[in-house]
Formats: sequence, structure tokens, C-alpha cells
Amino acid sequence: FIKISIFLLFAAVVATPSQTGDKNFAPLIQMVCFLLCAIFVVQPVQQILTQAREQIFYCKGALMGFVPVFSSMLVAGGQPASAAIFSGFFLSTALFLAEIAATVVLPLIQMLIALHTASGLCDVSVVSAMAQMVQRVVKWGLGLVSTIFVTFLGLQNFLAGASDSLAMKTGKFLISSSIPIVGQAVSSTIGAVGAGIKLARGTAAIGLLVAIAVCFVPVLVQTVLYWWAFSAAATIAKGVEQPQCAQLLKAAAGCTSLCGLTLLFYGLPIVLSVVWMM
Repeated sequence: FIKISIFLLFAAVVATPSQTGDKNFAPLIQMVCFLLCAIFVVQPVQQILTQAREQIFYCKGALMGFVPVFSSMLVAGGQPASAAIFSGFFLSTALFLAEIAATVVLPLIQMLIALHTASGLCDVSVVSAMAQMVQRVVKWGLGLVSTIFVTFLGLQNFLAGASDSLAMKTGKFLISSSIPIVGQAVSSTIGAVGAGIKLARGTAAIGLLVAIAVCFVPVLVQTVLYWWAFSAAATIAKGVEQPQCAQLLKAAAGCTSLCGLTLLFYGLPIVLSVVWMM
């Protein structure tokens, strides 16, 4: 925020000569202002993207260690179908999406901010328009993939839960009916053990949810703050007649929001999936 404040003060000062009648140096002043703006903008965007990539890989590692243990708890609690889905479809899809987010989407955001910077330097509006179109496509793609992932996983969880519940009820009925006295006691014991395993499973799931929140919430808060700062700076830059700087700042705000959406569309389905399995 200090760098953004310094840039705003500098933009207000250098805009003065262009308003006093000396128009010969106006293009040079705008170019210098744009270069300083790029220095102040690109570094924070790169920093937030690096943090987002690190947290995605950290979440990926946490899932690789958590899912096998949680799946074994599901099996012990009489939910083998849910365990198969959680350790199969969920884990493989979550790891795949982590790789896509960290190695494709975030580097693409870096390319977008580079394109916007090149557009401002070369004064080529086509490049900026192309970058904005790519940004909209990425947002649409993130929402679509997240929706498909949650929908398929929800349907599979519903079917697996129904199958596990039917199998558990059938097993209890067969045990209690085959051996009238001992069978009822065994059935009650199975229910008590299942309740204990469910409690342990819920505790483990809460631990993972806390770890995910610790990973993503600080970065998401930073993206919101940077988005607000860049948007406010773009408004002020437009007011002091620095259109190239305003365009770059607006693009930086869009890139930070896209970074936050990437984390949100990756983390939210994982949170929902873990909550469903609790």
C-alpha cells in the first residue's frame, strides 16, 4: 500500500505540467509515470501469485496425507463405497486441479499482466483487449470446472451413502436375527463403534478444514486488499489524466481478483467434499 500511495502522489505531481500548457513533454511524462506504475504494480501481483502457488501445493500435500487416513476411517465405519469415491475420484481430481491451477492458471495470470504492461508501453489496444478476453474465458472456465466437480462428487456421494447405509442396516439385521441374544448385543456394539469412528472422523476433517483455512484465507484477504487498492488507484490515475496507468492498474485489479477466484474455486469444492464425508 505504501508503493501505491507513492505512485498516486507521483502521478498527481507529474500530471501538472501537462495541465499548464506545456504539451511537448506530455507523452514522455506519461511514459515515465507508466514505467513507475508498472514497477509498483507488477511486483505485488507476482508476490501474491507466488504465495497462491505455494499454498495450493501445500494443500495438495495435505490432501495426499489426509485422504488415505480418512478413507480407512470410512471403511472402519462401514462406508466402503464412500471411501472408494473419496480416495479415488475425489483425490485424483483434487490433485489434477491443483496441478492445473498452479502450473497453468497462475502462470497464465502472469502472462496477462505482462500483456497489459506491453500494451501500455507500445500503446496497442488490441493486446489489452485480447488479454481481457482471455481473462473472461479463464473465469468462465474456473466456474464451469468447479461446478462440474462439485456436481459429480455430490451425486456419487449420495449414491455411495445410500449404498453404505443399506449395507449397514442389512448387516445389523442379519446379525441380530440370526443369533437372537448375542446378535442384538453385537449389533449394538457395532453401532457404538461406528459412532466413535464417526467422531474421530469428524475431528480429523475439522483439522483438515482448519489447515485449508490457514492456507487460503490470508492469501484471499490479500487479494481483496490488493484489488481494492488497485481499483482505487486506477480511479485516481484516470482523474489525473494518466489513462495508460489507469488501464494497467485496472488490469492488475482484474488479475488479483482472478488469483483469488482461482483459490476460491479450488478450495471451496474441497471444503464441501470434506464436509459431505464427515
